[in-house]
Order: sequence, then C-alpha cells, then structure tokens
Amino acid sequence: MLLFKMPGIKGLRQNGKGKSSFPHSFASIIAIIMLVILSACGFTPVHSKQGDNEEVARKLASIYVKPIKTLLGQEYVNTLEDILDPSRTGTVKEYEMEVVVSKDVSALAIERDRTITRYKVAVTANYTLKEIASGKIISSGIVRGSSEYDKVDSDYATYVSENDTTNRAIRELAQDTKIRIMSALIK
Repeated sequence: MLLFKMPGIKGLRQNGKGKSSFPHSFASIIAIIMLVILSACGFTPVHSKQGDNEEVARKLASIYVKPIKTLLGQEYVNTLEDILDPSRTGTVKEYEMEVVVSKDVSALAIERDRTITRYKVAVTANYTLKEIASGKIISSGIVRGSSEYDKVDSDYATYVSENDTTNRAIRELAQDTKIRIMSALIK
C-alpha cells in the first residue's frame, strides 16, 4: 500500500503491522546527523575519561583538601575527597584547598500554634584553591547546598532526619564544589 508520492521516491510501504516505517527511519537519520554534528564541533562530555578529561581527572586527584576540625567539616572534606579522587590513587598533590564550612537550620513551616513542622538545612562552604608550587589562587568562592526535613513526634526520628538532610546537603555541596573547581582547572 502506497502512503504518499513524491517525485523520485516510489513511496513508503506499511510494515506487516499496518504502520509506516517512516517515523523510525526518520528518527534514525536525525540521530545520525546529530552525532555527526556533535563530533564535528569537538563536543566531549565533561565526565568522560578520554584525552584532556584524563588530565582534568588527574588534576582533581592532585588536590589536597586541608582538614577541618568540626564534624560537619570532616564530613564535607571526606565527601569532597571521595568525589575528587574516588580511587584514592595517591597522586602527588599539586593544589591545596582551604575550606570553611557552616550550617544553618531554619524553620520553614510554622503552624498557628507556633509549632514548627518543617526545617531547612543550609550548608555553606567558603573555599580557596591554590597551586602549591607558586601559591597562585586558582579558584575561590562560596558554594551553598540545602535540603529540608519534617519534624515528627519522635525526637529520635527528627534527629535522624536532620542528620540525613545535612548529609544530603553536604553531598550536593561537594558536587557543586567539584564542578566549580573543574571549570577553573580547565581554563
């Protein structure tokens, strides 16, 4: 069965299920064209482990994050180190990062009887990344992460929720810090 006629094209036929094969072949053609265009422009994913990105991964692994004495700071440093050098390769440290981390808990939902039922945990990191050899500042800034939790009747459950929420905010903060550092190291 002929679906349409165009000069130079005999027409598309329906497949055995009564549907045209045109949408599938058109989508395949568009996908191939997009791949050719992306590869021609030099596009490479930031998280791939090829060529220049191996150099960025090596630089990330060569960052020494100074220890922080608070429990919140230790959790942040450990999370950041896991993200920067997940395999713990023991790379020679070329960069030094100094960080000050703070946490703020604020009420989000307050009932008419002034009971707080929802909290927001905001974690902030003020960082400076220096090249060890020259002392040159590569990147500095403030990164913020936040998450929320509900207050429940059980004090223990609320405590666990706050800790879990703080850990989620720290992971978000560490990921954002890595992205900022990567952009500075790529330049």
